[in-house]
Amino acid sequence: MSNQRFIIKYCNILDTIVLIDTLERMPLINIVHGSIAIHGWSCNDMINASDLQDYFESVCGFQKRLFNPINSFEVVKTDWYDTYAVIDNQGKSFRFDDKQSATEFKEWLDMELKQ
Repeated sequence: MSNQRFIIKYCNILDTIVLIDTLERMPLINIVHGSIAIHGWSCNDMINASDLQDYFESVCGFQKRLFNPINSFEVVKTDWYDTYAVIDNQGKSFRFDDKQSATEFKEWLDMELKQ
């Protein structure tokens, strides 16, 4: 078994690079035409995907950071087209179109921190 929980793959259906949670515990981020669900995160490029992979693996316990540990998240309303963001205690944020999705993702991150 690999020491990585999150893998980077190209998804031709979405025509994008996707960071996939191999344990399928991440909330369903991408649903295509109501039939294809991906436990993962769409990324613009390999660099972004790699950064997210490192981030999520550190949060989920595969890599422990020596400095600046991530230990809390909060949901905030942004000024950008009435969207919401999940922000960690170090300032990294993830934007969502609605509060429900942001709250669900925050709950998953909180759960992963406790694992």
